[in-house]
Amino acid sequence: MASMDRIGYIQKEVVYTDTTSFHIGYLPPNAYIVRISVSVTTDFTDGVLDIGNATTAAAYANDVALNGVGVKTVTPVAATWGTVESTTDQTEIKGIVVATGTGLAAGAAKAIIEFAYND
Repeated sequence: MASMDRIGYIQKEVVYTDTTSFHIGYLPPNAYIVRISVSVTTDFTDGVLDIGNATTAAAYANDVALNGVGVKTVTPVAATWGTVESTTDQTEIKGIVVATGTGLAAGAAKAIIEFAYND
């Protein structure tokens, strides 16, 4: 059977206490990120989210604002979306919530990473 283009998703709950690097999921080999969205369900009031890999904390998303409830716009980090991370191995996706200002006391969100890949 010939390989086919596929779309996949990784979803991860994010909370205000996720202030050290945490595991979000894995991209399969030959995958590239198409879109990232962050849906805030409980206001963080004072924080941002970075999404990256084992070597670069903000390789895919840098300083996504977590204040206010709703879906947040995630601007692609130059030269990472749409490029294959690894042709042979899966790539671990990591996240970190960073306090900006007086500190984090509450907050919940869902990060959703959409990717395309070939079998």
